[in-house]
Amino acid sequence: MIKGYLIIATRLRIFLTLLWHNGISIGPRHILCLLFLLQSSFWSSFLALREKVLFRRKLQNTPLPTNPLFIIGHWRTGTTFLHQLLCCDPQMTTPSLLQCTYPESFLSSHKYIEPIMSLFFLSNKRPMDNVRMGVNEPQEDEYALFRMTGFSPIERLVFPRSKKYFLEEADHFLPPPHRYQEWENALKLFTKKLFFAAGKRIVYKNPFHSLRIATLLKIFPDAQFIHIYRNPCDVIPSTLHMWSIVGKENALKRKWRTPKIEEVITGYDNFMHKLRENTALLPKEKYVEVQYEELEKDPVKTIKKIYKHLKIDMSPTVEKKMKIFLYDIKGFKKNRYHLSKGQEELIKTRLEGQLKRYGY
Repeated sequence: MIKGYLIIATRLRIFLTLLWHNGISIGPRHILCLLFLLQSSFWSSFLALREKVLFRRKLQNTPLPTNPLFIIGHWRTGTTFLHQLLCCDPQMTTPSLLQCTYPESFLSSHKYIEPIMSLFFLSNKRPMDNVRMGVNEPQEDEYALFRMTGFSPIERLVFPRSKKYFLEEADHFLPPPHRYQEWENALKLFTKKLFFAAGKRIVYKNPFHSLRIATLLKIFPDAQFIHIYRNPCDVIPSTLHMWSIVGKENALKRKWRTPKIEEVITGYDNFMHKLRENTALLPKEKYVEVQYEELEKDPVKTIKKIYKHLKIDMSPTVEKKMKIFLYDIKGFKKNRYHLSKGQEELIKTRLEGQLKRYGY
């Protein structure tokens, strides 16, 4: 996996702006990474300009879908597994890794980029959890929005400004007012492109969207939301493990450090309180909660319950495709984390309210 992969293929103007505001640490490793990222930005800018010329009129005439389906929830709660299952539905489409890496050119550059990404840039498993990964596997749209606008809390991970946990101040995850319109336009454009490419209902999976619900409803008035939750005693160590790996592989400054378990606990607690404030805005027909442990135990039955609640038609084909997918990943083994007695007690004490709220 190439260092700095979260920012690969960002357009040159945006990449240089990020560098201007944040800087990088000086050293052979960072300089080599910078040179690689610069050349990827150059090609991304060229491909984006080419696509703008080729598809501008077609995209202007493409309607903006008003009904995306959003999977929300804290990191490491099973959002990816749920995303993969919904991807089995022929009436749904999800943004792929390739589309999120080249959000401004994938319509015209897909056939050139796919073999290069497949050959040089990717292992077939995610580094933090061994989940299947490929250029056409479902991916989080946050990475597309970051590349299109230069805005995302991910910026604080790639360019750490201090040794604080980059998600310590979970608020609303929206850009400041003077940058908001650019961000909204990017989300609309990316959504239009996905719809133009597939002509299907879009399923987005993005934990950052959990705190943007009021804004998303203004943009997509017919959107629906699925919140997946999991035992915090599993979520906290898994989150700690994930950010320690992703941070080391992407931070371009030496200020990055692995977050402490106390920081991750505080971040989780703040996030979940804010998430519930956001979901309180949603009418019953637009929102459903699902427990990860229930989904893991009987995926097909759980998806059926979700579809019934949201009044989505589920054909026999969907069930068949889900069973094929589940058979294909039958040998997958989740990471196991050992918590000391002190760490487990800390989670249970600090998150007592969350544990009771979700029945753990």
